[in-house]
Amino acid sequence: MSYLRGAAEDPLLDVTFGQLLDDTAVKWPDREAYVFKKTGSRITFSDIQDKATRLAAGLKAIGTAPGDVVAWLFGHRPEWIYLYFAVAKLGAIATRVKVLIMGDDSGLQPTYGTTPFLFSLFPEIRTASRGKLHIDRIPTLSAIVVLEDKATGPGVYTMEEVQTLGNDETLLAEVRALQDQLSCHDTVMLGFTSGSTGPAKCVEQSTYSLHNNIRFIGKAVGMPNEGTVLYPYLSFRFAVIYPFTAGCTLVVPASESPSPVEIMQIIQEERCKAIGVLFMKECHGLFHSPHLGDYDLSSLERVLVTGNVTPKGLVDHAAKVLPSAKLFVCYGGTEFMFLTSTAAEMVAKGKGATVGKLLQHAEVVSVPDPASVEEICACIILNEGQIADSQEMTTFCAEIGLVPIETPGYFLFMDAFPMTSTQRKVDRKKLRLVAIDRLGLKKEA
Repeated sequence: MSYLRGAAEDPLLDVTFGQLLDDTAVKWPDREAYVFKKTGSRITFSDIQDKATRLAAGLKAIGTAPGDVVAWLFGHRPEWIYLYFAVAKLGAIATRVKVLIMGDDSGLQPTYGTTPFLFSLFPEIRTASRGKLHIDRIPTLSAIVVLEDKATGPGVYTMEEVQTLGNDETLLAEVRALQDQLSCHDTVMLGFTSGSTGPAKCVEQSTYSLHNNIRFIGKAVGMPNEGTVLYPYLSFRFAVIYPFTAGCTLVVPASESPSPVEIMQIIQEERCKAIGVLFMKECHGLFHSPHLGDYDLSSLERVLVTGNVTPKGLVDHAAKVLPSAKLFVCYGGTEFMFLTSTAAEMVAKGKGATVGKLLQHAEVVSVPDPASVEEICACIILNEGQIADSQEMTTFCAEIGLVPIETPGYFLFMDAFPMTSTQRKVDRKKLRLVAIDRLGLKKEA
């Protein structure tokens, strides 16, 4: 584990997601935390606390224990949030699975979230007994829960059944007692990298890293502490806790990949003050939409963009067509979440020419990799007219608090980076070869 920090004023908070939920439910019990356009649900912090605690007790009843991995596959529904916090309250580990099934020999058409779809994936559930599910291909899978009203196979539970099991007062007391035994430094979530640098890597994330990172990114961009914020993708799971760190209400679209028109409709209907996160492609589509003038977007003050390098031209265009909304660009990665952000007080020119300020705190966690025994090489593109050398960079690393083991041993200054075939990301494999060649190093055998 590595720890990188910028100038620190606010302390990092040591709370688990379960404690965060309980504390916020006391602070703002009746405030709306999330609005789900797909189901029309408007859920408060006290709603989440009650349902997540009972769901945690129900999951415990069917055998879920601390350290177990709980994966789910469904879209923009309130159950997403209930499960997110229920798993955390158990000390289990959450992950979201996105599966694409093209069909199989069963003749069943896959329908996400339904038992026929599960039959096509796991025919063993047709004959399995409750609590005794065994699938040879996935021997660790011990239970399946579906969102249907009735389970049509003996090997599955419905969400309603699990929640009913969670009404047991003994189990509820055990879940509440467990909260003081959990640590915010334990793994609470698993994520996977995009695979742009090789095979996708599994990344472990803790409440400590997620909570504090989102706190500071919210402060850096001036996330509103009341009112509504559009959050287009629950799949971008890092920042779903905005309501708990900033106090705002997240509005979740019906579509998992909302169109510019759907985004504008929601902003107008809910009077959203900000867009919590928007990928660069969708940001381009929004600000270049021919329907931009058809909607009242006057409430929109902030748009947080991430996922890729955002061209200065897009930043300038956004300021021209919607001057009331400030664009904030955040950079980071699956392994370390947000590291830098254009801050609220930065002028427009600065936002278009820099990745912004280093956040006050960031935590980096990675899985073991053979490359970790190698030296670090920092490849840098200087702004036009700027000059620098390796000694200056080494001094800078020391000034921002990097310990020697984290400081690059080599610095290379380049005019451009090699890009992947999509031209959306730097091709790090090619960049590595370029660096090896320029430094005159030997390639691995």
